[in-house]
Amino acid sequence: MAKKFRAYALGSEGHNTVLIDHNGQSAGPAIASAALDHHSYKIVDAFDFATGSFDRYKNINGNVKHQRSVLYVRGDFWVVVDRIITDRSRNIETLWHWHPDCIVEKEESVVQTNNTEGNLAIIPVGQHNFKINLIKGQEKPNIQGWYSSMYNLFTPNITSIYSTDINTSSTFVWILQPSKSKISLLKAKIISDNEKAVKIKVKSKNHDYKITIPYYSSEGISFVKK
Repeated sequence: MAKKFRAYALGSEGHNTVLIDHNGQSAGPAIASAALDHHSYKIVDAFDFATGSFDRYKNINGNVKHQRSVLYVRGDFWVVVDRIITDRSRNIETLWHWHPDCIVEKEESVVQTNNTEGNLAIIPVGQHNFKINLIKGQEKPNIQGWYSSMYNLFTPNITSIYSTDINTSSTFVWILQPSKSKISLLKAKIISDNEKAVKIKVKSKNHDYKITIPYYSSEGISFVKK
């Protein structure tokens, strides 16, 4: 069992990340050359922020880099920003894995749970044309949709895969909205984006936000809550 699923468990395919041209990340450095500097993260009363990048993908032609920034708006929601920097057209697949106990449903572009207690919605923000697949317990042509609570034990679970093609460097914005009960979806839109940052507007149940999320450094964050 461990041998069968080892590559999946270790690889990008088994994690909440991005596949580029159907390929996951190669092995990264075994030992860090230096500690993260303060530009890579920021923790304050209103939010937590972190950013990082990776550019060593398996079987890739040309040059590509995945830059991910994550901002947690304390007590409300998460924003995940993926910037794909590429020198050519690519297929991008963004993976979101769900616990086997979750009741997972898709409504238009939103994938969310419909549990009695404790729910989460994945909300894509922007104009990308996604093909969305919910995969559970797949073994061929490749392993996908499996959950492991401990070594040598695997259970089928749903993986939601958002797939799209891009012709140039592109930005993807995701809202992860939790709720104790049934979710009343918040509203979000992209105000602007460029090579350094994306600016979004979010209206949740209790607050309105305007947030600028940088791709590379915490120095560019702007956070307004009303």
